[in-house]
Parts: sequence; structure tokens; C-alpha cells
Amino acid sequence: MGVADKTLGTILVAAAAVIFAYYSAWVFLLPFADKDNVMFRLFLPQEYAILIPALLLVLAIFVVSLFISFVLYKEASKKKTK
Repeated sequence: MGVADKTLGTILVAAAAVIFAYYSAWVFLLPFADKDNVMFRLFLPQEYAILIPALLLVLAIFVVSLFISFVLYKEASKKKTK
């Protein structure tokens, strides 16, 4: 593994940790804070705490399904040419 791979891996793990901490604070701490608390300016409305991950899940399922169908199509076209 090169240095670039390790650097990229470190950046991705750090980004995932920051996103996890932000989302955890958004979902677990914000409901217990008062409405006039400063924390409310740092986060989107709480409806998005469910909507954004749900949309990302649907998008991920679509991309994986598209990839699988593309691979199956390529395999079928290879068998036809033989």
C-alpha cells in the first residue's frame, strides 16, 4: 500500500467519525435541548434526521441494483457471443 492509500483511508475514517458524531448529536442530544438553545442553529430540522438517511439508503440500493444488473447483462452478452 502506498502513502496515498493510507492518507485517503485516514481522511475517509476521519470524515466518517465526524459525520457519525454530528448525526449522533443531532438525533440523541437535540431532542433534550430547549428550543432557544444555540445548538438548534447548528442542525437542520429534525424531520431531516430520518429523511436524509432514508433517501441515502434508497439511493444505495438503486446503485447496487444497477451495478448487479449491469454485470449480469455483460455476462449474458459474453455468453451469447461464444
